[in-house]
Amino acid sequence: MLVPVLPMLEGETLMSYTGRVGRFHTTRSTGLHPRTLNRALIITGVLSGDPDVVDGRSSFDAKTGEDLAGRIRNSISTTQLPKYLGCNRTQAQELVRSGVLPRIVNQDGKQTGMLSNVPLAEVDDFLHRLRAAGVLVDAPGAGMMDIVAASSAARWPALDIVKLVLAGALARVEVLGTDLKFLSVLVDPMEVRAKTHLEETADGLSQAAAARLLGVMTSGLTYLVQNKDHDGKPFIPYIPVRNSAGREQRYFDARELARFSDRYIHLKDAARQAGISSKLMRQRLASRGIEPIAPRNVLNAQMYRRSEI
Repeated sequence: MLVPVLPMLEGETLMSYTGRVGRFHTTRSTGLHPRTLNRALIITGVLSGDPDVVDGRSSFDAKTGEDLAGRIRNSISTTQLPKYLGCNRTQAQELVRSGVLPRIVNQDGKQTGMLSNVPLAEVDDFLHRLRAAGVLVDAPGAGMMDIVAASSAARWPALDIVKLVLAGALARVEVLGTDLKFLSVLVDPMEVRAKTHLEETADGLSQAAAARLLGVMTSGLTYLVQNKDHDGKPFIPYIPVRNSAGREQRYFDARELARFSDRYIHLKDAARQAGISSKLMRQRLASRGIEPIAPRNVLNAQMYRRSEI
């Protein structure tokens, strides 16, 4: 209901006055609880006054009020957000806390009530932008993981990976069916590590940096350099570089490291993809005669050939 609350201006006709009033609302004419809308209008600066005191006579631009009221009506609570997005509570909270998913009203301190909700339009837009950054595939490519799994594999926050995807900073991004929502977006944890942890020199990655990238010990990387796989070639080739003292140092091409990750997989990652525990995955592989490519105490990890799994 529109309420004429503005004074008639000098020289104004009744018709023009009625048309001018028709462009305004009061807090009692939008279909929302007056206290909720009043707080939103004052906190966002549309009205002045005390957020906790409702003045039913205050008027405001109709479109501004209707847009704000619509965002409140069509919103979702932060407790419902994980189910809607298809992620866990921690990821949902981080998306809201960081502002990637904005609340209806952003205030310092603890927020409660409808104004702490997130507009559904913002959530849907976020999912659209996240998925738009990738290439649609029927099945994950080699080494590709959903953002939650990649966060664990790369040992880097999921929120930072989300930001990399939205910024177009990752070259490898794939997208599965829409029913998976947040988990439909796949990234390469190796690329995430390279983007977030390491800087590549002109000679390549140092042995320590390459070992961290692969998730093995430095001595384990030495094993992979010095030993050969079934094809008669070293697991990983390196670039020999002489320092100023004439001593040879090993550097690694990031593309070779990526190829290694395309061919080999950590036990924990294979188990996660299969939806079972690492212990059960190891037992299944052993029952089929499939062994790791190196002793666990050498690499500080158990790695298998992807082709055998």
